[in-house]
Amino acid sequence: MTVPYDKAIQLYDEAREAVSRDLRTLIVAADGDVAAEHTVERLTADFARYQEFIGRALESDTRTGGKPDAVENYRTANDMLTQRFLPEARTLVDGTNRQFEGAYAAERSDLGAQAALLLALGVTLLPVLVLLQWYLARHFHRILNPGLLAATACALLAVILPSEALTATSEQLRVARRDAFDSIVALSRARATAYDANADESRYLLDRDPTRRRSWSSRRACTG
Repeated sequence: MTVPYDKAIQLYDEAREAVSRDLRTLIVAADGDVAAEHTVERLTADFARYQEFIGRALESDTRTGGKPDAVENYRTANDMLTQRFLPEARTLVDGTNRQFEGAYAAERSDLGAQAALLLALGVTLLPVLVLLQWYLARHFHRILNPGLLAATACALLAVILPSEALTATSEQLRVARRDAFDSIVALSRARATAYDANADESRYLLDRDPTRRRSWSSRRACTG
């Protein structure tokens, strides 16, 4: 093998520790969301069972005549990974995505309402100030009224500056939602598919059952 046995074990241990850290992070992140908490609990339990079968496979592999048992335990672990662990992870991502989309839509709606309120304020206040300036100029023969000019300038600033702030906030929300979160999720899924394809090469060395190889290929095609 290109990668020695000890190196493969080291890579597995590193990946196992990374998943354990991610599960601990998910437990904290899911606090308060009943559905997400249940999904994380199932993920944690299934990951523990997965490690149990992998441990059995490794133990059987060291025994004389234990290769068939090692392959069988490996198959069980792999089936659990593909049929339970990964679908539960996708369910959790989809649930988080729906929550994020709901929060995003609510924030965008609030920003739109605030922008509409500012526009209504500007449309109402500025004409009133202009008409008042015209009234004073006509009846009191004062072409410019310093107080009204200052009030008009303040009204313009009160409309323009918050409008720019709302526009910038809306753009930041769009970037966080569409350019950041969506891109990260798509990249993570593509990376997971690539890892799975790479793992199929190693599975071929352990399990040469042609029916199982076809199931790996069809599952990866559906995932992609």
